[in-house]
Amino acid sequence: MPEGYGGIKMNYREKYKQHYGIDFGLEYEVHHLDLNHQNDDIENLLLLPRKLHHQYHFALARLPMANGRLDVDVKIRGILDGGQAMNAYILSALSDFVDVYYKCQDWKDYRAYLDGLIPDIHGIQLGGAA
Repeated sequence: MPEGYGGIKMNYREKYKQHYGIDFGLEYEVHHLDLNHQNDDIENLLLLPRKLHHQYHFALARLPMANGRLDVDVKIRGILDGGQAMNAYILSALSDFVDVYYKCQDWKDYRAYLDGLIPDIHGIQLGGAA
C-alpha cells in the first residue's frame, strides 16, 4: 500500500477520503487518471460513481489503441478501401467515449470544488458513506 499522511500506510481510496475530508461508500470508486495504479498521487485520483467508472473503462476498451494512443488514422484511410463498417464502429466507440468523458468532467469539477478552486456547480451530494 502507498504511504499516506503521517507515515500511515493506506490505500488510494482512504488517501482520497482523508485528503478531501469526505466519506463515501462502495457505490463510488477512485479512478487513476493516468491509468497507472502505482501512481497514487492525489492529483492522479478522481472519485467517480462505480457505474460511471465502469462505463469509462468499457468505452475506453472499445477504442482502437496503439502504444497508448488512439489509432484512427489508418482506419479513416480505410474509407477508400471499403472500410465503412470499421469506421462506423470507430465512430460509435468514439461517440460513446465522449459521452462518458463529459459525465466524468462533472466529477473533475467536483474535485476542483473540493480543492477550493470553483464553486459547487453541479450540486453533487455523496451518499452511502461507509
